[in-house]
Amino acid sequence: MSSPSPSPSPPVLALLNGPPGVGKSTLADALARRHPDLRALDVDVVKHDLDSWPSDPRGAGLRARELILDQARVELGAGRGVIIGQYLARPEFPAALAELAERESARFTHVLLELPVADLERRLRDRRRSPTRPEQATNDARVEPAQAEQLIASLEALTRAADHVLRIDASGDLASTLSRLERAVLAR
Repeated sequence: MSSPSPSPSPPVLALLNGPPGVGKSTLADALARRHPDLRALDVDVVKHDLDSWPSDPRGAGLRARELILDQARVELGAGRGVIIGQYLARPEFPAALAELAERESARFTHVLLELPVADLERRLRDRRRSPTRPEQATNDARVEPAQAEQLIASLEALTRAADHVLRIDASGDLASTLSRLERAVLAR
């Protein structure tokens, strides 16, 4: 008689939080490329595709988050994991993601990607000069490199109040940061 096969691990729903320029989208996309059962969903891409953008940035952002929640529900329901990169200094969307994960029997992981102020300033300057994605140019028009310290501080209240946030140093190269992220998000 054969032994029962282990039950499959639940899919993960991971939020990559951090200031603009920390590498959220780059890391989410890279992790999803490594793991075919993981989907990277990008709120900014969805937001910038909405007719209400940029005339109603708040409304477009809220609608994009609703659409991302719907898409994540579909992916989790199909047994696939989801990773979402988004700068969030308010608790509503992380709470909605945690609730979705619970409803879909998924593991929720909230990751805060961290950088020293000087590194973030440099990345924001570099990104303003040479955006790698179309939505960066629009988003970065609202963010100055001199705001790096303020952006980092804006995340502290949220992460202190959250039940569990994994902090990952994003100051290294892409490969080492991706390795740390992979261990944190996909640890079973």
